[in-house]
Amino acid sequence: MERRRVGASVRTVVEFALLSGSLTPGSQLARMREGMLGHQARQQALPDAQAEVVVRGQVEGERALLEISGRIDALYERDGLPVVEEIKLAPVDAIPEAAVPVHRAQAVCYGYLLQAPEAIIRVMYVMRDGAEVIALEEPLSSGALGAAFFSYVTPYL
Repeated sequence: MERRRVGASVRTVVEFALLSGSLTPGSQLARMREGMLGHQARQQALPDAQAEVVVRGQVEGERALLEISGRIDALYERDGLPVVEEIKLAPVDAIPEAAVPVHRAQAVCYGYLLQAPEAIIRVMYVMRDGAEVIALEEPLSSGALGAAFFSYVTPYL
């Protein structure tokens, strides 16, 4: 049986798998703009990082071939390991104690698509001016990255 080719972004896949998302039409346009400004300011504050690094992969399902892609907000190296940084605007009401699951899931998928033996996954919450609020990070092996990646991709397929 021929598999149907399906293209999707990492964000679409993880939001589907986690049944969440923040894309409510017409809502919070000012907040989205603040997020964009914070994102850009953080990227500029990391002179040794690569910004908006495109990653891609293919996953064969029973009925479909998923072509998944996304962009790493900031990619740099620390102690010989790639650091995959997902930059998000900090919530206005409280400093998060843990990464929002969909934010972490995006970073994990990007880490997996890098195909490194290990990566540091980092969700950085920032203010509009790029000032750091909190960085939540964890080192993950390729096995842990793969297990998490497929836990998001399988429901989508």
